[in-house]
Amino acid sequence: MHFSIPDTQQATDENGSSFWYFHIHVNGVYHCKQRYSQLDKFYEKLTNTYPDSMPSKLFPPKKLFSLSTEQLEERREQLEKFIQFISQDPILGASDEFNNFLLQAQQDDYDMEPTEVAIEIFLMNGNKVSVNVMTNDKNDKVYEAAMNKIGLKEDFFYYFALFMVEKVDNDEIRIVRKLQDFESPYLSLKAVEQKPHRIVIRKNYWNSKYDEDLINDRVAMNLLYVQTVDDLDRGWVLCTNEQKSKLNDLQERNLRKEFLQMASKLKFYGYTHYLPCKANYPKDNSTVLMASGNREFNIRVKTEDKKVMEGSFVIQKIRSWKLSSTPDSEKKENLQFSFEYLFKKGDIRWINVESTQAVMMSMVMQGIVDEILREQSGKGIRKKGEENTESSIGSSDAIKKAVNHSEEKTNKTLKKKNNLKKNEVFASHDIGDDDL
Repeated sequence: MHFSIPDTQQATDENGSSFWYFHIHVNGVYHCKQRYSQLDKFYEKLTNTYPDSMPSKLFPPKKLFSLSTEQLEERREQLEKFIQFISQDPILGASDEFNNFLLQAQQDDYDMEPTEVAIEIFLMNGNKVSVNVMTNDKNDKVYEAAMNKIGLKEDFFYYFALFMVEKVDNDEIRIVRKLQDFESPYLSLKAVEQKPHRIVIRKNYWNSKYDEDLINDRVAMNLLYVQTVDDLDRGWVLCTNEQKSKLNDLQERNLRKEFLQMASKLKFYGYTHYLPCKANYPKDNSTVLMASGNREFNIRVKTEDKKVMEGSFVIQKIRSWKLSSTPDSEKKENLQFSFEYLFKKGDIRWINVESTQAVMMSMVMQGIVDEILREQSGKGIRKKGEENTESSIGSSDAIKKAVNHSEEKTNKTLKKKNNLKKNEVFASHDIGDDDL
């Protein structure tokens, strides 16, 4: 997840004294506003709870007098580094204290008492379920309520997840991101209500072998089926006219299991697709189509002679990745997803992708890495009641290593502006593809 504090806002309290709000953005989207004093209390709580993980000089000191313009900007930058450090630390970023802080701050922004509301959760075929939740219920609670209403077995709950999607032109959709447990789905949807957003259920794994766990369960198979039909209708799964005709025949005969078995053999089955974006591959400022799944990022681009050039970037050959932001002329954040790829021995290059879905790309990358690590440790998909080891900042192995972080190393981390993440499944011994 990408945290930033791009701007501030002056306000006045009940006594007429002025103060500054610092706007916290998550993944380029406004999440909440906090006063310096509120962030200071949060810092003190973390220091008391995790004294070995909190470096000295992490939080900007208090000032006796009003801040000048330069001092305010300095404080904004320091607070941004503070929140970025917390989010990137494997212990602090995964802590209940951090998640609860973000959830409470989001609730405080709306200044409302928790009340019961109905929230609509959509399937990919447009059908929906309405569940009654509290406005301050966090993601897992809302998600499990929806799954219970649908009738999905608890063992299959976390094969799926809630995603925020936006409808764009010509009935296209933009998958914005997977919802996180530090947010209230109701409030997150309320924050973007001026645009055509909705919360949908999509599958939450990238290795299609897990289809076999679901295909003999009626409800789970139907969830998988409606997403696959939608993916085919959008052209996200490639097939010939003959294959399309056979799939249509299976649909008409309501042979859903056979439909899924056939679809699973097609190119880009189960991939997440993104809107056209800009990349420096195969050359600078290329307009490309990008998709991710089956342990790879795939980039397609039309060449000057109208042919399609395709590059497959295998996850195990990505050494690291990052999300970085640059303000545009309207002081909004433009996000860039970048990854460091091993083309061949001694040839590692950065691939930079500018996209409105850069956050989703980073989350998918982390999700695939987490999935591989779970498989390597003999685990499969997370079960209900099991601790959530998925993380925006690293894997569970990284959490263990983080206990030994020294203060010197921590202070160096503070100086890093971008959210660089090392890939723990990077196969450095594998030379890589000579050509993509």
